[in-house]
Amino acid sequence: MHLRLDHLISKHPASGAVNERGLAVVARGREHTYADLNRRANGLAAYLRSVGVRRGDRVLGFMHNRVEWFDLFFAVAKLRAVLVPANHFLVPDELEHLIQDSGAVAVVTDGELVAGADFLVDHPGLANRLLLVEGQRPGWQSVDVAALPVDPALELDEGAATDEPFLLQYTSGTTGRPKGAVHTQGTVLLNALSQVGDFQLGPRDVMFVVSSFGWVAGFHGFTLATLLSGGTVVVGSGHALDPVELSRTLVERGVTITALPILVMRKLLEIEEFSAERGFQLRMIVTGGEPVPVELMRAIGERVPGCDVVQFYGMTEFPSSGVFLLPGYADTKLGSVGKGGVMTQLRVVDDAMQDLPPGVVGEVVIRSPATALGYWNRPEESAVAFAEGWYRTGDLGRLDEDGFLFISGRSKDMIITGGLNVYPAEVEQVLARHPAVGEAAVVGVPDDRFGEVALAVVVPRAPVTVEELVSFASERLAKYKRPRRWLFQEQPLPRTVSGKLKKFEVRDRLDG
Repeated sequence: MHLRLDHLISKHPASGAVNERGLAVVARGREHTYADLNRRANGLAAYLRSVGVRRGDRVLGFMHNRVEWFDLFFAVAKLRAVLVPANHFLVPDELEHLIQDSGAVAVVTDGELVAGADFLVDHPGLANRLLLVEGQRPGWQSVDVAALPVDPALELDEGAATDEPFLLQYTSGTTGRPKGAVHTQGTVLLNALSQVGDFQLGPRDVMFVVSSFGWVAGFHGFTLATLLSGGTVVVGSGHALDPVELSRTLVERGVTITALPILVMRKLLEIEEFSAERGFQLRMIVTGGEPVPVELMRAIGERVPGCDVVQFYGMTEFPSSGVFLLPGYADTKLGSVGKGGVMTQLRVVDDAMQDLPPGVVGEVVIRSPATALGYWNRPEESAVAFAEGWYRTGDLGRLDEDGFLFISGRSKDMIITGGLNVYPAEVEQVLARHPAVGEAAVVGVPDDRFGEVALAVVVPRAPVTVEELVSFASERLAKYKRPRRWLFQEQPLPRTVSGKLKKFEVRDRLDG
């Protein structure tokens, strides 16, 4: 039997690996069974095929969280095509890059985001393949997924090859422009399978999804694993969360697992509704991106006994939950991100890829059957980043005597703001396009609300105001990527003899 992602939803009624109601997804207040989800995906796959989407073609999804994300994900899997998830915060300039870089032949969006994608109506390669799943819009094909006829032939067991691309999960990198990490149906399935094994997921589990499905955490942070195990996925809006509404949803839906940023957990602790008396069934809150304070873990456990806070260290290149720290080690291994999971091999190496002894800082490298094959159409970058089967994270860390990983720094200079990743090189390249900017450096600085925000150090070549640069950035960068603080200076930015920016000196000057 071939590896097929749509087997996650095409469950036989006699299967024991599914909850009693057969409930797969709850989105926007509507319930969808596994059978319903499979039928919808089949119908959308047939429709995509009718407008010319073929095996290996790229299909871009640009939607807020809704059931149609599942329809699209599994429809693309049935066709053995390639899904390109797009962050719903993207502005036209960023969206255009994903279209061009991936070579997408079709776009699926919704009524809330279609205005931001209207520039695609005149795109020569997308004629008749601009799909709108909600409402009417000139130039877009309105599609009611629930009403589409199914094609029985799409249920045949003709799975994709294990090395055949299925997913281009875009991540910003040090080169500035986002690049697509290439995943197969096999790597995606194995990522989900590792979560089922590491955390004993089963049919009774209910996962509440906070993250957008355009981000890696949306599908790959326990959503697919929950479906694999026969549980139920409850879909959040993907917008800012009201803690009272969140608490009510967790109780009413019997949620057992959710993934929350530290900022949201702190907000939950501020309200009376978040307490055991309300009837929570939570057994695990997963989080990542920054170290979890021990006192926060304890406070969650005191409010909702039996609920563990599990810290993850993962990446778009996968495995998304490859390294994690269980709560029992929060005190004894303070500051660690944990150990590798059941399918993850973890090392700390020098420049020659030789293992370093415990306590010595080096580059963190990971190997897993869930790791990406490389970057889309970037063979040279792929050869460097995926060396000898190991993914070179670019992060600096050390292992202790017990094999626990401690992250020492981010060699890629990534900024984590409110749980979202911002890569300075991408922001710097945008600012450099302004005619009045001579040089620009972007670094992360502490922030009480977001943990960290981007600060732009600008060396002007002509008179310019902060307001002008904010307006310029707003047209080219998603809101969370834009600098929140600005510093103008006359002296040139510090650079090496070869012209590379010395980020550490930029930070030192700020601290000084």
